[in-house]
Amino acid sequence: MSLMSMTGFGSSTFSVDGQAYRVDVKAVNHRNLNVRLKMGNEFSHAEPVVKRLVKDRLKRGAVDVLVTRDGTDESDVEVTIDRPGLAAMLSAL
Repeated sequence: MSLMSMTGFGSSTFSVDGQAYRVDVKAVNHRNLNVRLKMGNEFSHAEPVVKRLVKDRLKRGAVDVLVTRDGTDESDVEVTIDRPGLAAMLSAL
């Protein structure tokens, strides 16, 4: 059975290999089915599958799906500089 229209919001979290992820779904009534995904590059391969899952269950509505990695901010990113490589590049320039 498919829903004919829907307005609502849902959120869920899950973990893979110790990394937490969050999925937010927002849907509002809309004449046709319009699925918008924001999943980041690490999930780009899964976009067609997610879009198909939504389309198999809904007939209409504007649906936004957002997938994010929890706990990701600038303090989680470690940056290292290849100083010899940088010096060689600057010398070449």
